[in-house]
Amino acid sequence: MANKGFQLDKRKVAVLKALQGAMVVVANQSENHFKKSFRDGGFTDTTLRPWTPRKRPSRADKNARGRSRAILVQSGALRRSIVKTRLNGFKYKITSDLPYSAIHNEGLPGLAWGKHTFKMPKRQFIGVSRVLRDKHIKTFNKFVIKALTQ
Repeated sequence: MANKGFQLDKRKVAVLKALQGAMVVVANQSENHFKKSFRDGGFTDTTLRPWTPRKRPSRADKNARGRSRAILVQSGALRRSIVKTRLNGFKYKITSDLPYSAIHNEGLPGLAWGKHTFKMPKRQFIGVSRVLRDKHIKTFNKFVIKALTQ
């Protein structure tokens, strides 16, 4: 009887370790999914939702080969600002700390050159995604099943 109790404690510890490992993988998957929005030119929830094109592309938007640059990519700072932060053993937060990231992600009003107001179209790159959620479920299942079968 005591042996079975020991096995349950051992499995509980194994599952908790597996969940902590899965959280690291899930946080990396989330960060990569959100950064991938910049390569795809839109946000993927169930399917890719392309971003609204620029109203007036300028000559500065063209590279040396005459192709226009990707939307939301001028210096790459916005994409690089997406980072994961560990809050505690089982919680991570994916954020962008740039002041203009929310304006682009949520389509909020902004201020150009400190005086001209404008309404930015929503070009979401961070948010809830069904595709990402399904990846997370598969990852958790894989880690927990592996922990329970060892």
